[in-house]
Amino acid sequence: MNKKIKPDLSYLTLVLSVILVISISFSAIGCQNITGAGERYDDELRKEQIDNLERDYLTHQNEFAFNILKEILKEEDEGTNTLVSPLSINMALYMTYNGADSITKEEMEKALNLEGLELEKLNEQMKNLKEFLEHTKDGVDFRVANSIWGREGEVNFLEEFVENNKEYYDSEINELDFSKQEASDIINDWVAENTEGKIDEIVGENIPARLLLYLINTTYFNGEWLEEFPEENTKEESFYTKDDEEITHPMMKVEEEFPYKENDLFQAVSLPYKDDIFQMTLFLPKEDKSLEELTDNLTKKNWEKWQDGFHTGEGTVKLPRFSYEYEKSLVDVLKNLGMETAFTSANFSKMLESSGDLFIDEVLHKSFIEVDEKGTEAAAATKVAVEEVAAPKPFEIEFNRPFFYVIENTEADSILFMGTLYEPKE
Repeated sequence: MNKKIKPDLSYLTLVLSVILVISISFSAIGCQNITGAGERYDDELRKEQIDNLERDYLTHQNEFAFNILKEILKEEDEGTNTLVSPLSINMALYMTYNGADSITKEEMEKALNLEGLELEKLNEQMKNLKEFLEHTKDGVDFRVANSIWGREGEVNFLEEFVENNKEYYDSEINELDFSKQEASDIINDWVAENTEGKIDEIVGENIPARLLLYLINTTYFNGEWLEEFPEENTKEESFYTKDDEEITHPMMKVEEEFPYKENDLFQAVSLPYKDDIFQMTLFLPKEDKSLEELTDNLTKKNWEKWQDGFHTGEGTVKLPRFSYEYEKSLVDVLKNLGMETAFTSANFSKMLESSGDLFIDEVLHKSFIEVDEKGTEAAAATKVAVEEVAAPKPFEIEFNRPFFYVIENTEADSILFMGTLYEPKE
């Protein structure tokens, strides 16, 4: 291990490929008896963990989240279901950022909204965030895994780069003979194992001859609704697509107390998971508004404003059962955010001893989601006091047309997943 790049390969352009993988599962089978941290859960430890999080180093991630979603939506055909994990994207690119220098580092700082942040403190905060998010109660399972895979005999990682990724990102670092088929199998098996089989292939059969590294993140979530949707309430009902086409689809229904908000742009409801600091918040545009009008208004400032004003009250929620996969190359998206040289003539001199002529070849994002009656749910504890100020009128919200949704950890103010659903699929 840690052999230097062979002299007779010095003329080759070495390709650095960054791959992000996320998986989120709410399957009826998968949500049975989720233990999460279970007996390992410690309320005092969680309090210590949240005290270790510094918002100045975390809230900037929400701004990046909305920036990257908007760029993705610009590229996608209207009416395309999307699903991205800002956390997963950040994890993989932060690992890469630890090896960047000069203009490459500056451009990554700009694209990832890291300007003015200290690298060591950023790394510490990501470690703290990972530990906090993974410390769940029974009923919620949340896991993050990171790994770096190098071409055997041709990489010599710098010690600081290795130490940072092991210490702060808990990264596995391995070398494989990329010329053999088993290399792809080993990497794909690692991904499948860490996503419970939801993502089973991220590397093709034949790894390109000049590809030097893979940096891979997996993020997996599985949980139970606090208040399940009774299966007997699920009925085939109308859903109206972007083109106002009426289709029939299984629509779940639950009548309970939920945090609810309504303004001139949308109706919104938060569906809590069993671990009380995780929730799914869904935004339904008003009938005279489009989903595009809602997503156009997605900014960090508006997001913070939208989080206020939820009141807990009795209501009826109808939500389609849905399941779909999503795959997206983020190369052009990141270029549009200002990360240019990383894909052409990058400076990763803090990653490898021999680091000339490196560039990122691909940033690939894959995701999967399934939502059904079992689902997961937890109360939004941070909203309880506000919700009790007023007794809101009963509400009804039926997600029978395109909508936007976010899965978040409210205590850490961390967006884990976000997506747009134009048409439910199973």
